[in-house]
This record gives sequence, C-alpha cells and structure tokens, in this order.
Amino acid sequence: MNGPAWRPFLFLAALSAGMARPAPPLTSLRVVNVTSALGGSEAIQPGQMLTGRGHGGTPMTFAVEEIGFGANPIAACNRIPLPRVARAPIHDSLNTVVGFRSLYRYAGAAVSGGVFTFQDTSANTPRNTLTTRLQLRPLD
Repeated sequence: MNGPAWRPFLFLAALSAGMARPAPPLTSLRVVNVTSALGGSEAIQPGQMLTGRGHGGTPMTFAVEEIGFGANPIAACNRIPLPRVARAPIHDSLNTVVGFRSLYRYAGAAVSGGVFTFQDTSANTPRNTLTTRLQLRPLD
C-alpha cells in the first residue's frame, strides 16, 4: 500500500504501540510441582521447603511459577544447570499476562534427593533478583 490509504494504518499502529504498558517487575517465584522417575508427581504448597516424599531417578522435572517478568532465569538441581523445556503465560481475570509457568528438566545421572534452586532477575526496574530453593527428600 502506498499513499493516503496507508496512513490510517500507521496511525493505528502508533496509537497501539503508545498504549503499551511496561512489563510488571518480578514480585514472586515458587516451585509448584516436582515430578521424578522414582517419586512420581508432587504438588508443592506455598512456603513448602522440603518435598513430602522421596524423589530421584532420571528424568526429574520442576515447574516454577514467576509473577512479574524476569529476564535471567537460572535453574539448577544439585548445582547442575537445567534447561527450560516449556513456558506458558499466566493470565489474570482481564486476560493480561502477569507472569509465567516454566518447566525445567534434569536428565543427568540418576540421583536420590538433593536441592533444586531457581533465581531470576526482574526485566525492568527495580531489577531485583529473587531466589527460591526446594530440598528434595531422598528415596527410602
């Protein structure tokens, strides 16, 4: 499109871009689920620092919920960095994205118990770094 017919689209695009709000800062992190080959799936409650049952084997997956927008996620199991294998937005009642649920996977040598750690830094001001940690009960 050339000429005057194209100008209203430019105006609408500029108006839409100008109405965008900055991403909300990172305000909370938490592990919401652990699944292991030998311990099964376990929901993790807010404030829970230790799994309710033993976990081990390989693979192990960890679901993390971030409220706000982070820019530098770092996940590890027993100090071994983990890749993020999935990410899905979390929406509020107005269908606005307020955070993300991510899945991290450990696929190394079989383990029994250990520690999962996760940290992220806010994508914008105040650029705060939040950390969470979950102790994995060893297998019986």
